[in-house]
Amino acid sequence: MRNRKADSKKGSWAADDMEKAIEDILKNNLSERKAAETYNVKRSTLKRRLREARSRGTEAVSYQPYAVSSMRIFSVVEEEHLVQYCLSAAKMGYGLSTLKLRSLAYEYAAKLGKRMPHSRDRERENPWQECGKAGKDWVMAFMKRHPELSVRKPEATSLGRMAAFNRHNVDHFYANVRRVLVDLKLEPHQVWNYDETGVTTVQVPERVIAGRGDRQVAAVTSAERGTLVTMCNAVNACGAAIPPFYIFPRVHFKEVFLRNAIPGSGGAAQRSGWMVESTFIEWFKHFLKHAKPTTDEPMMLLLDNHKTHLSIEFIDLAKENGVTVVTFPPHTSHKMQPLDVSVYGPFKRAYNREIDSWLVSNPGKTVSIYEVAEISGKAWSKAGAPINIMAGFASAGIHPFQPDKWTDDDFSLSQVTDRPNPQVIDDLLQAADEVPVTHSGDRCTPTFESPPSPSVNHSDTPVVSGPAVSGNVASVLSEVTPESVRPFPKAAPRKAGFARKRLSSEILTSTPVKRRLMAEHAERKMKQKGKKCKVTIGEQEANEVNATEISKTCKGKSRSNKAKGKTLVKKSRKKGRDQKDGKQNKVTKALGRGSAAESVKRKPITGRYKPPRSPSKQPKLPRKPVWLTKTGRL
Repeated sequence: MRNRKADSKKGSWAADDMEKAIEDILKNNLSERKAAETYNVKRSTLKRRLREARSRGTEAVSYQPYAVSSMRIFSVVEEEHLVQYCLSAAKMGYGLSTLKLRSLAYEYAAKLGKRMPHSRDRERENPWQECGKAGKDWVMAFMKRHPELSVRKPEATSLGRMAAFNRHNVDHFYANVRRVLVDLKLEPHQVWNYDETGVTTVQVPERVIAGRGDRQVAAVTSAERGTLVTMCNAVNACGAAIPPFYIFPRVHFKEVFLRNAIPGSGGAAQRSGWMVESTFIEWFKHFLKHAKPTTDEPMMLLLDNHKTHLSIEFIDLAKENGVTVVTFPPHTSHKMQPLDVSVYGPFKRAYNREIDSWLVSNPGKTVSIYEVAEISGKAWSKAGAPINIMAGFASAGIHPFQPDKWTDDDFSLSQVTDRPNPQVIDDLLQAADEVPVTHSGDRCTPTFESPPSPSVNHSDTPVVSGPAVSGNVASVLSEVTPESVRPFPKAAPRKAGFARKRLSSEILTSTPVKRRLMAEHAERKMKQKGKKCKVTIGEQEANEVNATEISKTCKGKSRSNKAKGKTLVKKSRKKGRDQKDGKQNKVTKALGRGSAAESVKRKPITGRYKPPRSPSKQPKLPRKPVWLTKTGRL
């Protein structure tokens, strides 16, 4: 938006000067030109106000300047509708940019039949209508009139997070937490939260001071792309934390990886550096070593329901040591997980600063995985302060326990995807079929009970008196709102049919959940075995086709063809021996001695066979005598 300064004196005078000028003209017979020059007011405005004073009296004249009235297209109520529309759209995650607001303003003005502003340029009499949107000056004035609006850069939020954070999922999670807290009578030091985060050897450089106008400002990093190391942390509601646990992208773990780390830190190795079921079990043993839960002193562990956290071995180990595991609803960790809310943000910023300091202290060197534990330990000691940890538990409503802290505005992001299930829609349609019908003559009219209409305050709208047509027109114009011009986005109704099972918050250590997980694991293993069987059958058919081709090649009468066939048989034998898991393929056994003949007997070859050209049929040149060669020349 531009900040254009007007070249005229519109609204630049004071109200007291205008009042004194009119009073001097009426009482002292001062001329209009002389009064305008004396009191520094605009003569055209003075002439218009003087006419109003002579016709209606000085008390009815408004001496206040209206500098932006010429740019105001909508009334106060209509502009308030636009403001509420902008705020509601931003809360739903579909906020308006200045360009979209200009388009909406033009459509809204056209729907209301407003008079569009003209242009001083004769070639463009109506710029709003030509461009299909309002002007930049209107947007600037609109934003100045409503300081509650501002242009903000939004945070990218996935559709899964927007849809998952709804009242149903949140209430279900708090019900599980309340159940565990009441049954076990847990204290704040017994409520733990676990989460992992990634730390890399390449940092995001912080802002530096440079020359004004410089296009490119460089900052040193270790490489173009860094190596990922997973860092696992657990904190409780009292602000305490156990030493970190690292997963390094290596095959074998070495103690040198934890050089200069926080005392008591642990580690493991995994090829990709990501969390898997086996490394999660190692972390949980690390947690049991430092937190020391027992059946007499139980604890509650809050974590997300990633598939690596749902192993049966982990659930059995947790139950044996008195740990009750409660999972968050999926895609809600940005709002409900204490570590994500108030700890990992400061930690990432502190980690980037520590890497910058390390690169300055070690010029010419690069950060490797051997320095990650040392650098991240320094950052964790600053970011993992008790005040940050306790603020995360309070913000998530876990301690102090506040299940009603979330308002309707917090769930505005899920309004787009909130819609009833197909079963609910079928029930409503079935109830509509059972509506009683009244017979009036030859017609059958159903009787519906209309819901009570919401109370609408029409104090701002003028009362229109006159014929019925004018009243209808006024009612139609009063119902025109920005939402009627451009409705808010809404997802389509759910389709009836097969739907993927959605995860929710659960108490993993409860017996029904454990049985269901065991059944799902068994079903998954059966499916994997079925896929392996299908692959084996496909390989067997392919090998049989290869054997048929080999037998065709061996049928030729030429010695070279037979030798080539034997070579292919040897290659297929070697291919069979190199199968996965060291298992010899069934077809390889069939391709033993005499397998070519047996395959020909089993599958007779039809059609005429044309053997390939043999290089042995080419004429051979006579051998040169020794005395003609270079070595034998005299």
